[in-house]
Amino acid sequence: MTLEKKCIVCSGIFTPSTNTDPNKLCFDCRDKRTFTAQMTKVFTNIQNGMQAIEDRLATLESKISYIGTIVQAEVSTKIDEIERRRDGDLEVDVKMMVDSRMATINSIKVLDPNNKLRHIWR
Repeated sequence: MTLEKKCIVCSGIFTPSTNTDPNKLCFDCRDKRTFTAQMTKVFTNIQNGMQAIEDRLATLESKISYIGTIVQAEVSTKIDEIERRRDGDLEVDVKMMVDSRMATINSIKVLDPNNKLRHIWR
C-alpha cells in the first residue's frame, strides 16, 4: 500500500519518496518553488550588482565634473606664470640690448674723440 498526500498548492495527489517525507508539495510544485526561489536570489544579486555599478558611476561622474575646472585652473595658472616670466625676460633682454648698444657707442666715442663717425650713430 502506497501513501498518498494531497499537495497544498495545486491540490493534486502525489506519492512522497518516503513514508516519513515531511513535504506537503508535489514534485512539480516543489520544483517550481525551488526554481522561483533560486531565480529570485539571482535577480536580487543582479539588482544589487547593478545598483553598486550605478553608485560607482555616479561617484565617478561627480569626480569627472571637477576635472575640467581643475584643468582650466591649472592651465590658467601656467599661462599667467609663463606671461610673467616672458614679460620679465623681455624687459631684461631689451635692457641688455640697450646696454650693449650704449657700450658700443661709448667705445666708438672713446676711439673717435673728434666725432668723425657721427653718421654711423644716426
